[in-house]
Amino acid sequence: MGKGLYEYHTKKNGETVDFYITLLRSTSYLFHGLPASWLDGQESTTPVVETKGAMELGETTVEYAVLFDEENPAREAEKYLYPLYGTDIPHLPADRGAGGSFLSFDNENILLSALKKHRTMDGTVVRFYNRSSHEEELVIRTGREIGECRACSLLEELEGEVKHTADTITCTVPGNKIITLYIAWR
Repeated sequence: MGKGLYEYHTKKNGETVDFYITLLRSTSYLFHGLPASWLDGQESTTPVVETKGAMELGETTVEYAVLFDEENPAREAEKYLYPLYGTDIPHLPADRGAGGSFLSFDNENILLSALKKHRTMDGTVVRFYNRSSHEEELVIRTGREIGECRACSLLEELEGEVKHTADTITCTVPGNKIITLYIAWR
């Protein structure tokens, strides 16, 4: 598993297997200087393609992990590629918010499907799924003061404002649908 280039190959070497990892690759052309075809002796007709974006210039950091005898390698790979991280979150006094919780809601037909940091902004993205076939009201209480709440797409592009107070967000979720919200904190 690697963070960055995912290029490796293995080669049998007697009773063992050699493992080759590409740590750095920098090229300005693809298919430049291809040899004559080994089948018919003809020169290659593949066009040379300029690839300025493939030039990895400057300082590079490479990080790889090798797993041996893991019971669930896919799960371990996911933990490696997307590590958990924590952050200090100031909260509202217990008498004002969600009783010390970061986020709470009480509609049994609504499921929380994602809670994460926005990919480019400082706020939080929350995604909910309505498992019922009819529209449901969703009231979200937070343990933090809300500065802004907006609907956003699955690609986290911000859309319209969503009704909220200092610690509560109120919206409706259509039946069997997903909604995604962006919350900016004060």
